[in-house]
Amino acid sequence: MAEQTEELLQQANHLYLKGDYAGAVRICRQALAVEETSRGLVLLGEVTEACGNLTQALQEYRRALDLDPDNTRAEEHIGRLALRQATMLSGSSAERHPLTAILLSALLPGMGELYNLQFVKGGVILFVYILVFFKLLLLTGYMFAGYNRTGAFNLSPAWLPLLLLSVALWGFSLYDSFVGTKQGSREL
Repeated sequence: MAEQTEELLQQANHLYLKGDYAGAVRICRQALAVEETSRGLVLLGEVTEACGNLTQALQEYRRALDLDPDNTRAEEHIGRLALRQATMLSGSSAERHPLTAILLSALLPGMGELYNLQFVKGGVILFVYILVFFKLLLLTGYMFAGYNRTGAFNLSPAWLPLLLLSVALWGFSLYDSFVGTKQGSREL
């Protein structure tokens, strides 16, 4: 009986590693019908967790721990899922609203990403936007200073590409902050 259970669990593990979760669950259940083992319950928990059913996975890990109180793998999975649920309840990104992210990005590109806790991306967008904005401001100042002296605008050839870059950064930041908020909510 133990050999048959072990063989079925190896098959289920192989299917799990290949990404065939439905097949792995089916074989795990067959193995557990032959003999309920802590190892089988942990594997079933891992597969159901990979399918996104965290509640069922937690139940399987707890059943494994009931059978074998020294099962460290089950304890690790329970601890990790408890931490994940605590993070979800604390609202680390569950409270983030797409409209807030968009408004922040509309005010200053990169701020929506910072709101979504994407610090590197937000910092880079913010830094580049500020550099482009101040260069545009400087070139515009030169353009008007030349107008005062000569009566004609001296438009720098870099002015239009910088203006287009700043508009593109602004638009990208709006879009990315919205998508980042939606993805952050979905991950939890």
